[in-house]
Amino acid sequence: MVVGCWNDGSREIGHVCGGIHTQSCYWPQGPLDSCVASSPDNASHKTKPPARGTIMSYCHQQKPNGGSVILEFHPLHRSVLKSFIRSAPCLGNAPQPQQCTLTGVVRDAITKQPLAGVELNIEPIEDEIYRQTPPTSGDTAVQTDGNGRFTFNGLGYGLYQIVVPDPYTTFPITLSDPTSTMGVMIADTLVQFDLVVVKGRTVELVISNDGDTTPVQINIFSDQLPGVFDYTTLPVSEAGDTAIVVRRAIPIGRYIVVPSAIGRSFTPNKVNVDVAVGEDPLLIRFESSSTLPQLTSTLALGVGDRVVIGKLQTIGLTGGMPYTMTNTTTNEVVNSAPSPMTE
Repeated sequence: MVVGCWNDGSREIGHVCGGIHTQSCYWPQGPLDSCVASSPDNASHKTKPPARGTIMSYCHQQKPNGGSVILEFHPLHRSVLKSFIRSAPCLGNAPQPQQCTLTGVVRDAITKQPLAGVELNIEPIEDEIYRQTPPTSGDTAVQTDGNGRFTFNGLGYGLYQIVVPDPYTTFPITLSDPTSTMGVMIADTLVQFDLVVVKGRTVELVISNDGDTTPVQINIFSDQLPGVFDYTTLPVSEAGDTAIVVRRAIPIGRYIVVPSAIGRSFTPNKVNVDVAVGEDPLLIRFESSSTLPQLTSTLALGVGDRVVIGKLQTIGLTGGMPYTMTNTTTNEVVNSAPSPMTE
């Protein structure tokens, strides 16, 4: 499958036919190239110098740095695109046989040891970009064996996601996903894909808001997070609801939780919580009230202390660093103080 010319249109055709970017971490053995930053952001693969890319890459952006593009689809893309086209109903084609197998080992992120008895689910990813990945004709739920190995049979070519039920979660975690999932592209009949997880605890976040539909952002600080900080916008309250309720497994550790929304105040304005081992969900509760007509909002500020030991770099929460808040319209200093400690 060779294309004689290249532009953004040819890459978008690849997306329409089930292709993903070459820098995606959904490829089982990591990104196919590294001309630009890997995605999604929680990718753990090491950065390499720019190399020769294919149509679904962004290596054209790195020509000044040694990157280049050949005008064809990567061999792994060809399998996916051919299967997509050959099973496209709009062309009068029938579904292709689902003969692919996904297997791998689940390991603990802390001990690095295989984990037995971990339940995993698999489902096709279906959204406005990726479509037509066939549901598995085999089991959609499996458990790892005594060596931590899992196997899913009866998969087709396309993009799937492995769902890790509570109390385990993928590591490093991302708060933007409502469930703990890991995407994987099936582009061969036998795919090896290992998972790293950590056992945590289910946390239930409840924000009582009397049915208000103002978008709420939750800001979380913890040494358990990449870069010690992450945030996500919570789902809007449904009609008749009086609270926003979110459940999610997170790793054991200390967290600072700060909600924010324009025109809303929260009581308390933050919660320090130690997530310890336990079976019952850990409850975190806030009360939200209107500040209208004043459009006030909570500002979440965190300071990280970067520590390098040998080749290992870590970031830990700290405090005491001075900061200044300025009104950019009037240049008036609103506040100036040292950042609070995390204890």
